[in-house]
Amino acid sequence: MITALDLENFVSILSQNIPVLKNGQTSPLKVIRKNQMGERSSYPFGAYQVISDSKVYDHQASVFPKEAFLENGSIDPTKIKLEKRKLVYAVVSFEINSDSFGQARSLAGAVWDFVDSPEGLKAFRVQNLNPSLVSTEIQDRTLVLPGFTSFEYRYGFDFKLEAFKTKSTTVDTVNPISNQVTLEE
Repeated sequence: MITALDLENFVSILSQNIPVLKNGQTSPLKVIRKNQMGERSSYPFGAYQVISDSKVYDHQASVFPKEAFLENGSIDPTKIKLEKRKLVYAVVSFEINSDSFGQARSLAGAVWDFVDSPEGLKAFRVQNLNPSLVSTEIQDRTLVLPGFTSFEYRYGFDFKLEAFKTKSTTVDTVNPISNQVTLEE
């Protein structure tokens, strides 16, 4: 499953790369979980929600034997390191919330462009994350606030966030190969 740390890394990358103009000053985009309890952020802000999370089974994992290294960097011929790599993913809904139609739409477009850009993919891959767009368009998710007096403009899209999870185990070899071979006549 995608971990909370994976989601925190995703939010951090968005915050660092999507500037917001507020009161004549540029600040990073604030991103929160949708439907969280407590005080809401001031407009504009991003909000995300995990719609579905994968369950990857062991039989889907690959096992790769590798040489086990000692602390000094030399190879230990009596050990083999096994790595299981699993692809895990979550489908995430993301939206920009604002009191301005234009601001919500333009920030959602900026996030969409960043997630789908080579620079964005490079930033995410450094954290072992690979986002891919699920939505084919940015959707209007605007709400009428209680009392029917104003709107909360929301524009967003859905994407799949993938990550490889690796589990390593070191095991003894069955018959270590000797460095000396003696031939008998």
